[in-house]
Amino acid sequence: MIDLKELINQNFGQMVAWRRHFHEHPELSDHEFETMAFVEKRLENMGIPYQEIPKSGILAVVDSGKPGKTVLLRSDLDALPIEENPMNLTKKKIAVSSVKGVMHACGHDGHMSMLLCAAKVLNELKDQFSGKVVLMFERGEELTGNIRFFLPYLVEKSGLKIDAVYATHVRWDVPAGKMCIIDGPAMAGGFGFVVRLRGRGGHASRPDMARNPLDAFAGIYDECQKLRMKYTDPADVVTFAITCVSAGQKFNVVPDELTFSGNCRTLNTQKSGIPLHDKFREIVSSVSALNECTCEFLRDRDPIYEVRNNHDCVMIGRKAVKEQLGEEALCSADPWMASETFSLMLQLYPGILAFTGIMDPEVGSGAPHHTDRFDLAEEELRAGAVTAAASALDIRSGRPTTQFTSQLHEPMEQFYNRKL
Repeated sequence: MIDLKELINQNFGQMVAWRRHFHEHPELSDHEFETMAFVEKRLENMGIPYQEIPKSGILAVVDSGKPGKTVLLRSDLDALPIEENPMNLTKKKIAVSSVKGVMHACGHDGHMSMLLCAAKVLNELKDQFSGKVVLMFERGEELTGNIRFFLPYLVEKSGLKIDAVYATHVRWDVPAGKMCIIDGPAMAGGFGFVVRLRGRGGHASRPDMARNPLDAFAGIYDECQKLRMKYTDPADVVTFAITCVSAGQKFNVVPDELTFSGNCRTLNTQKSGIPLHDKFREIVSSVSALNECTCEFLRDRDPIYEVRNNHDCVMIGRKAVKEQLGEEALCSADPWMASETFSLMLQLYPGILAFTGIMDPEVGSGAPHHTDRFDLAEEELRAGAVTAAASALDIRSGRPTTQFTSQLHEPMEQFYNRKL
């Protein structure tokens, strides 16, 4: 067995330097130009051929030159529009964004550095395995939209026959140094929405002469609170939240319109997410009409799928963790109700999304994702890099054979355009 832990340790200082560079120079979705240039330069220095896919990101291949399986490893590239707090939960951060109002608050800086480190090690080992390891650096994951450009290229134009896929996501509530690989649903699917209701404004002294969109919204809100109880299996995990409502400016004027937004999450998109999405649209339309208002769906896409790990790949990944990091490095956790574009990859190919733990009270990391105090425990990124490299080698070697049948029952164009 190749000692990947030792090889990753030898490159640990470089991985940390990359992570700090990414963190200090974050770029928003669709604007990851300097980030991509940095990644491409590192790949070039490693001697790994790559290509930039328009609107999609970077695709690189570590090719052994010998026939065999092809495993894809994926990272995301983009940051979030958040002003960073220089403090984490307990102390000053080691790395802080230099870009006002932009921050790597979800860990994509760690994802990129782990994948680059794993790529370097795998490239140096390519004479010891057969087949290919594909490296995918995805733009625009936070907006969940750019994957619709990447997938058609990967499936239809790249010429690559992908046998399995792997990704990791750092997770704020998993202890640093631990890896968690959930069998089955690991992250949620669901849909987001922004809806505008239009009525007829008027003076508050004569509400009978107006058509108040607030009345329509009150009815919609009430019905939506019953969605989970009335239209889903009690055993299904579903959340529904309306998070923003905007209407009117004066106490004595009935507003012309109201806008509200929110999202629904589920661990079974086919069984719960899609039916709930259809019922939600039906409720909004019918209750609006009942209150003599009109409705317009400003943001409404087909629900994205849950991240559903393949059982055989889970067994391979867990075995790799135990062999390389020790039995104590493997931990359990509940599915995470956040969503991920990697879910679409797992509808097409067998694979796993593993969680890399980053919660460390001594470092001060453990603040939730998408918050200004979010931070990583850099020392433990090595566990994620080791697991990525080990899973790629073990899945590629076919221990055991991976069984997978895609459950897609929709046109590919509709599938590619699913987003939160």
